[in-house]
Amino acid sequence: MNDIVTLTHRNVCKDGFTVEDTVDSVFLDLPAPWEAVDHAKKALRKDRTTRICCFSPCMEQVLRTVNALNDAGFTDITMYETLLRPVDVSHVPALQSIGEISEKLKQAERKREDKRLQQIAAGRQQSASKRKREDGTPVKDQPEQASEAGTAAGERKRLKTDEDASPVVPEPAQEMELDDREESGEATAGTTTLVPAGPPVQITPAKISLSKVMSEVRGHTSYLTFAILQPFSTPLETEPSTAAVTPAATD
Repeated sequence: MNDIVTLTHRNVCKDGFTVEDTVDSVFLDLPAPWEAVDHAKKALRKDRTTRICCFSPCMEQVLRTVNALNDAGFTDITMYETLLRPVDVSHVPALQSIGEISEKLKQAERKREDKRLQQIAAGRQQSASKRKREDGTPVKDQPEQASEAGTAAGERKRLKTDEDASPVVPEPAQEMELDDREESGEATAGTTTLVPAGPPVQITPAKISLSKVMSEVRGHTSYLTFAILQPFSTPLETEPSTAAVTPAATD
């Protein structure tokens, strides 16, 4: 980088730059960039279009810089506001699938239904025991009442368990079947036992990344001012007149 970059420490607002009519662009990041505009104009090349950029954190600085650029002959003056807007990125647990949520809702609904049936059965037993007390009939023991109260719910659970349970061949029966084949002399080489596969398991990530743009700007705003310096046009040299001079006639 030594061949293309040169570092110099000096006060450009008072002493100017070390070069003249050499550079293609100038970038000023100064508290008072308007004081260095004239020196920057001297450093810019005059045979082509050159550019200048000034960085200022306050609008008052921008106004004074724009006035200095206009006075120095710069054109196409444009200002852009730069904002620092942070984005919050967080890792949150992955969202559950619709199937998992629906299954949980079904389970909650089944529990609610079982509880309702138990309450209905308990209410019926209480009303029956009350009538028996009024009629003088001996009331059944509490364990028998509790067993009768949970009969409906128990039957529902057993039915559900029987429906959900998939037929699985016990291992001893498989071993016995293999032993029978070996004793009968059947060839077992190349025989493959296919096990019915269950539903495909969907693997969900443990966490996912979410990004959210902050509503408030926490950084200090700033401004970039750009301008263009057009090349200077040299006036065309006037050619000497080649018209012949006619001498005055003499008598």
